[in-house]
Amino acid sequence: MKFFQKVIDHFFKKKKHKSCIDTSCIIDINPLDLKKVRLNVQGKNNVIKIGSLSEKMFSIIDISIYGDNCSVYIDDNFYTSYGIHILLGLNHQNYGKIENTHLKIGKDTSIESARIVTFNSNCSISIGNECMLSENIMLYNTDSHPIYNKGTGKIINYVKNLTIGDHCWLGMNVKILKNVSIADGCIVGAEAVVTKSILESNCIIAGIPARIVKKGVDWKRSDKNWIKGVVC
Repeated sequence: MKFFQKVIDHFFKKKKHKSCIDTSCIIDINPLDLKKVRLNVQGKNNVIKIGSLSEKMFSIIDISIYGDNCSVYIDDNFYTSYGIHILLGLNHQNYGKIENTHLKIGKDTSIESARIVTFNSNCSISIGNECMLSENIMLYNTDSHPIYNKGTGKIINYVKNLTIGDHCWLGMNVKILKNVSIADGCIVGAEAVVTKSILESNCIIAGIPARIVKKGVDWKRSDKNWIKGVVC
């Protein structure tokens, strides 16, 4: 309890945080990483747990939660070059406080820059282990507004889960929309907009809307032969 209180006290030092974090919330962040995280948490029983961040990371993880019983988990050795903005719920006249919504980012994952957003309850966003996300990524697990069947008046755009598997690479300006799952080992080409799930592993996905353009691939973050232009 003393550790959690110390972390919460750190965020309470600034006036703008004094009314943001309810005492029922659990904030578990390595004290060495506190300057790399910015929180705005409005609600009860929320949990934010962040493992030890990469020592090379100096950008900000910006987390906003407007909800109850929500969580953000970021595993060890996470890195972002230019920062990420996580938005679960929004205190706005068109929305309301959400419940039971969760985000998880796996171990050894890096993100150059991204916005990760949902305005809906009872859903999740998950990014696997050893993923590599480029600049200006958008994970948008919401439609922002409801859509109805004209005849029945029933909502037809319910939000469920958005899942990125392990060892996936998302190129620059990629957008992943609501309820999409991407299998392990996939590469998503720059500027792609993914609107439907890709359940086959180790594929290259590209286009608007995105589709499989190549199968049976793998990737690494770097290779000396590739850098030197060696032809295999």
